[in-house]
Amino acid sequence: MKKTKFDWLMLGLSAGCSLIGILLCLGVYETMTYEDTVGLIVWSGCVFTIPLLAGLIGVCIAEQIHRRNGIHVVKRGHRFISFLLAIVLGMLLGGGGQALYMLRVDKHTEQVKENSCVSILMDGSTSMADCRDACINAAEQLIDSMDQGNAVQITLFASEVLDYTPLMYMDDAGKDQLKQFVRAMDTVGGTDFDAPLQQALDMLAAFPDLKSRKSVILLTDGKADISDEIQNSYLDEQISLHSICIQNEADGEEPSLKNLKAFVNKSGGKYITLQKSENGTLDMNELLSALQYAYESPEKTVSMNSSLLVYGSEGMNILRFLLRLIVFAIYGLAVTFVYYHRVGVSDLIVSGVIAVLMTIGAIFFERLDILGMIIFVMLSVLFYWCAFTSYYVVDRKQEGELV
Repeated sequence: MKKTKFDWLMLGLSAGCSLIGILLCLGVYETMTYEDTVGLIVWSGCVFTIPLLAGLIGVCIAEQIHRRNGIHVVKRGHRFISFLLAIVLGMLLGGGGQALYMLRVDKHTEQVKENSCVSILMDGSTSMADCRDACINAAEQLIDSMDQGNAVQITLFASEVLDYTPLMYMDDAGKDQLKQFVRAMDTVGGTDFDAPLQQALDMLAAFPDLKSRKSVILLTDGKADISDEIQNSYLDEQISLHSICIQNEADGEEPSLKNLKAFVNKSGGKYITLQKSENGTLDMNELLSALQYAYESPEKTVSMNSSLLVYGSEGMNILRFLLRLIVFAIYGLAVTFVYYHRVGVSDLIVSGVIAVLMTIGAIFFERLDILGMIIFVMLSVLFYWCAFTSYYVVDRKQEGELV
């Protein structure tokens, strides 16, 4: 009579190898910045792939040890197919799921212009001197076109905040005050984005009236970095940043501009580039069109944020919860097929239960900081990448068959 014996060797090797794989992925994540959308997609694909490949290596090592001990290993499928499936399914579920998870769709009603707070940040640095008149004229015309239900404020900045207005409703009195403020615009100093962006954030957050949309329009010809703290605050508060960048024809896309563009896209805003003429001036009509486009916004915008599919609660909503649940469930079935080349009804049930636990755990354990991350990693190794196998002992000697 055949007796069943649990394969502790295969369990231990698959667990140890997959743990090394996921730790390598976490080490790489510490060197990344969330502005790198493609990098996050690739990283997520690696999280779903590398520990699985490592666990599979552990399975193969255990099988080889059994063979050397005289145990005849019987398995379904070929291990080359297993490795190929691990790469394809891991990258598709991890990378594709991450791309879908980061999508952000903002819907605006037809009355959005009647119910919004807007902060306009105007660069008053020395390099803007040739564009000063165009900026003043375009800003005045934009103010005249605003609906009175809007609350608007303007901040002038250079290397620091030079001056600013409070948020005012766009009735006749409010428009007159804003236009007088803009006409007094002067140019001095260099360029820094953090101070005016923080100023705008504070004013929008403190505005007592509840508005359906809060946004910031940055008008500049400068090239400056934006701190991670400012970027995270805008994403947390779901405030869209629109950027109108004025450039000379000879200017290339420097790293700071690429980072600004990436952040604008993540926030759900628009990135618009305007070219100066050969004599350094700017076409006022082009600037006005750009300001109006940024101010009005289409009814629906699609952008990418930095939320992680595999862990955390950033940007969590019902759709992201369901997407994480579905990806985790399918991934559990994928791992089962990669290891054992079979999927049964019991596997469907187990994968569903594990997906629910891991989806909730990915949100709950975030509150425990590093301890929560450790627990989540260990559960991932246990539920997904450990090989739970047994084999039949033909007799009480060393012969056996793995199934």
